[in-house]
Order: sequence, then C-alpha cells, then structure tokens
Amino acid sequence: SDNAGVSAALRAIPLCRQAGLSCKVVDLSPCKDPDEFIQKHGAEEFQKRLDDAKNSVYFELDVKRRGFNLAEPDEATAFFREVAKAVAVMEDELERENYISALSKRYDIPSASLEREVVKITAKNEGIEIPDEVRSGISLFRQEKESSLLTAQRYLLTALADDPVIFPQVARYVSPKDFDEGIARQVAFSLFDQLKDGRANPAAIVDMYYESCDRDYAARLLGSKYEGAREGADYENFITDLIVKLVKNRDSGGGPDEGTVEADPIAGARIKARERDDLKNIHISLKER
Repeated sequence: SDNAGVSAALRAIPLCRQAGLSCKVVDLSPCKDPDEFIQKHGAEEFQKRLDDAKNSVYFELDVKRRGFNLAEPDEATAFFREVAKAVAVMEDELERENYISALSKRYDIPSASLEREVVKITAKNEGIEIPDEVRSGISLFRQEKESSLLTAQRYLLTALADDPVIFPQVARYVSPKDFDEGIARQVAFSLFDQLKDGRANPAAIVDMYYESCDRDYAARLLGSKYEGAREGADYENFITDLIVKLVKNRDSGGGPDEGTVEADPIAGARIKARERDDLKNIHISLKER
C-alpha cells in the first residue's frame, strides 16, 4: 500500500501477464504487508480486502491517472493514450473489445475514439499501414458530400446551443435519437441533458473528444451559424423546417408498413394523412422564448 508496494505490484503485473496469468491487486492500506494487516484488523477483514481486489489493468491505469490533471485537455489526451496503450498490448480480440467497452465507461472516454487509438497504436507496433480514414478517424461518409439531413441536424444543434430558450418547443417534436448514430447523436444527447438543466455549454461537449478530428466535427455540429437575423418569421420558419426534416426522416422508418397498406389501403392512407397533418402542426414560435 506504500510507494514501495505499489512499485513492486507494477513490476509484477507484466511478469504475470507474460506468464499467461491473470492477477489482481489487493489494497492493504494503511498496512505494509498481509501479516501486519491481519494482526491489526483480523482475518475476516483481510478476506474482505481479498474479495475487493482490483483488476490489474485498472490498478495500473489508476496509478498512472494520478500523474495527470484530467481537467486540462492536453493532459487528459495524454492519459487517454495511456489507456489505449494498455489495451493495444492485449493479443486476444475479445479481451480488447471487452476492455475498450469497460475502460471507456470507467474513464469517460468515447468508445469509438478509444477503439481508433488502439487500432493506430497496434498497427504502429506491428508495422502495419492503416487506411487514411482510420488514421484520421474520419469515416468515408464524412468525406462524401454531406446529406441535407445531416446539415439540418447541424443547424438545429447550433440553434439550440445559441438559443437555449427554444429547447422546450424543439423537445416536443425531436429527441437525440432522431440524430444520426455516432458523434451527432452523442452531441445531441449531451446538449439535451445540458438544456434540461437550463444551460448550454458547447465547449464542454467538444472537450469530451480527445481526437482532433472528432473535436473538430463536434465543434462543427455546434457551430453552424445561421447567416440571417435570429428573430422574426424567417428564423421561425427556418427552425421549423429543420424539425420537420428530422421528423420526416424518423417517420419514414416508422410509418405504415407495406403489408398494412396492401391489406387495407384505406387504413394506410388514413395513417399517411394523419402523419402529414402532424407535420403541418409543427411550428416554433420565438414569442415563447
């Protein structure tokens, strides 16, 4: 539990790993060894400490984390890379996947970013050339011309970040699940959570990402400025049109299926008509701000 004990544990862990052994680390603080601990606290308490022994990967990373100020983006990035290095040395694919999932939650790292960093480190260690889209972290979809739907999502996220008081109206029709999977949806969930608390902090959302390409993309999602004045009927219609586009996209996957329309064309037509009426009723009023 003292510095010498921690150092000894850190030296032993890779040796156990090389021998194919899985190990855990027991916290005996404030004592220095098992004998002293048992004498002071008894065998029953010692057994509890054994039962609570820490996974060796968690132990190593928790020790390393002490040397970083995670409130500073540069230091957080450096620590996250240490996390990726710990996963990259694992040879078993399933073990890597499990640790990527567990460590991303434990240290609040976007799992997709951690996975890409692991891939890059592994490739570098093995001398493998990886594709540019993996190296940069930018998907092929992002390299192509942006869809009108994603453009609408960008402008709506920015409008919410810039003008949080419209959130209650927008939330009547749209939820984070209406945004594309990946960073767009992650940003939407984070922003909606902030707005439910009555605030918007786009910088904090961008700081969730430590890969420069992901940070840039998140910043773009929250910084797509509307060129006109953010008032009056034109702006109301602009926000309304963005919402309608997202709702149409959602409903296109949840409307009446072909079987319903074929079996009962009249029922299918009624459902479609009701959906059109619902869209007509969508409107954002700046007077409610």
